Amino acid sequence: MLVNLFYRIILLSSFLNTISCSPLTLDLNPDTEQCIYTELPIKECVIKYYFNIQDWAYDDEFVDYSIYHIPSDTISNKEHRILKPKNDPEDERQVKLMTKTKQRIGEWQFTADEKGEYKICFISKKHKIIDLDISHDCTLSPYYDMSKNLDHMVDPLADDSVISLKEINDLAVDDKLRLLIENLDEQVNSLRTNLDYYRVRNARNLRTVKSTLSRINWFSLGSMLVITLVCFIQVTLVKYLFTRTLRKPDKYQKKL
Repeated sequence: MLVNLFYRIILLSSFLNTISCSPLTLDLNPDTEQCIYTELPIKECVIKYYFNIQDWAYDDEFVDYSIYHIPSDTISNKEHRILKPKNDPEDERQVKLMTKTKQRIGEWQFTADEKGEYKICFISKKHKIIDLDISHDCTLSPYYDMSKNLDHMVDPLADDSVISLKEINDLAVDDKLRLLIENLDEQVNSLRTNLDYYRVRNARNLRTVKSTLSRINWFSLGSMLVITLVCFIQVTLVKYLFTRTLRKPDKYQKKL
């Protein structure tokens, strides 16, 4: 009975740890560019990425990141890898798609025009710990063949609610509706980014308050000891001065 109960507790704890962990944690060293790769087998797949800086230096909480595309005809190694060496020969013909600087939280999705590998690279002047989630979905692509068994094309981390820009254009009545959808998407992403920023900031402030409260007792005890020591030294010094002053007339009378 106890063995079964213990076994259930272990399974429950492992399940909770699984659902609470982030997909990927990146340990970013100072002044070192590190990249995460994802490979698209067909055109017009949706790429979605999200990152959040969990740990940073006290005076630097931002990173710079860029997104690159490596054409499929330049990829010599067909084995898919998430992490690759910094000086990979396949990256010689890479194309930079976008660059953003001084970012702490980032979330966006876009439709990739070409197949091949896409990578997101981070760089910072100081050490960072980054939680990162990058996924892709090819089910909405017009090049996706439903008759074939292409389950490996779909990333299991991809969101089912992702809609490609091409599908939005087909559903939109005119350009005004399309612009309205894009503006709403941008506002929602901005609101989510601000909420994540305030959540992390409040958590950091709470840790600071708890750390300060834990040190108040030691500071109070130290202040009491210092005050007691200063008072003792002061009383001893005053007593010594008065005693020395009273002894001087006696010595003078004896000499006379």
